[in-house]
Amino acid sequence: MLRWLKIGSLAASFHKASNKEVVVVLPGLARNRNERLYVEFASFAEKNGISVLRFDFEGIGESNGSSLNFNIFSEVKNVKAIVKFLVSENFNKIGLLGHSHTGIVAIISLALIKEEALKCAVIWNGAFRPLKFWSKDEIEYLKKYGHISYRGVIFGKRMYEVAKKIKAEEYLKKVKKPVLLIHSKEDKQVPIEESKFAHKFLSNSHLQVTEGDHFFSTIHLRRMIFESTLSEFRKNFK
Repeated sequence: MLRWLKIGSLAASFHKASNKEVVVVLPGLARNRNERLYVEFASFAEKNGISVLRFDFEGIGESNGSSLNFNIFSEVKNVKAIVKFLVSENFNKIGLLGHSHTGIVAIISLALIKEEALKCAVIWNGAFRPLKFWSKDEIEYLKKYGHISYRGVIFGKRMYEVAKKIKAEEYLKKVKKPVLLIHSKEDKQVPIEESKFAHKFLSNSHLQVTEGDHFFSTIHLRRMIFESTLSEFRKNFK
């Protein structure tokens, strides 16, 4: 069953199965919950008995708020609000699915959110060192104009200021819950070195190297990734 929700300022789509297990999809940077990859996974999971909640971060997609205030910690705050809502709905087994930029968001959320119901994470082609993905030209433009556009979304200085402060290894070391890292060895947007870096510091993780691009674009590959992802959540929801 698919229904639309508003959770505070956040717009969400809820694929609700019959049990109390749920995966929360964290869309990549400047991407919304209706990206085809996320919708396809949610439909696949629901058909296989696990609920999925897709949502837009504040200032993105159909959620309220200004993208000028967007930063990693505002994203974590949004994740916390989603987890709190799900707990209030009596979901007792919650997993996070991060993609690309939200690799580090999922990690910080696991490190800081203390809800017992939050069990694990799966991260697709994750980025964990946000400062590495800012070019010199982007930084200079941001300093000069006070904002920058990415995929049609206008971000402010706060995004860069927070990225500078993130020491990924400190958060990675704090995470004790299971994390599956799935990374395409041919990914041109986020190199596999990012997941190898995260794997070094996570005490309870597995790195699955796969074929394909940043979005697992072929039907066969997506099916394989979806099955691996769902299997990991099932294992950690027991």
